[in-house]
Amino acid sequence: LVSASVSHIREHNRLTPDPANPLNRIQTGEARIRGAELESRLQPIRQVQLLLNYTFLDARILRSNGPDRGMRLPVVPRHNTSLWATRSFAVRSLDGLLTLGGGVRYNGASFDGRDSLRTPSFTLVDLMGSFERNSWRFAVNAANLADKTYLSACLARGDCFYGMRRTVTATLGYRF
Repeated sequence: LVSASVSHIREHNRLTPDPANPLNRIQTGEARIRGAELESRLQPIRQVQLLLNYTFLDARILRSNGPDRGMRLPVVPRHNTSLWATRSFAVRSLDGLLTLGGGVRYNGASFDGRDSLRTPSFTLVDLMGSFERNSWRFAVNAANLADKTYLSACLARGDCFYGMRRTVTATLGYRF
């Protein structure tokens, strides 16, 4: 399966500085986001699935009362890509299905809305495992497996935010 999409989004009434009082903000701004996404789901061998994704976004401020006209929207990376692979195994002794998987996510660099403060790109590794039997499913997911320290966003006012540390989540579900 291969899918592609192209988008053109216009956002009206964005907050922008009030020319009469710079301490206030008014809704007269406008932004444009042009993008394309390509995704492919492959099954190269039995019980193995690959999911590849690439996203390109050109997000710009079109109208503003501030100095940010024509600049990139804050915290929107131009390039994102990911690769995820899973493999399923029948566990006959437990009458269930074991699935193991892993993936890599890349977020490109983003800017602060004034194109002066750049948030660096980062790459993260995730893992998962699940066991299904009848209507029950138990899963364990680990995001940012290497516990990489990275900045997820930096804003024009100068503050930056760290991304999520390693997170391990276990779930138990029942399908009706």
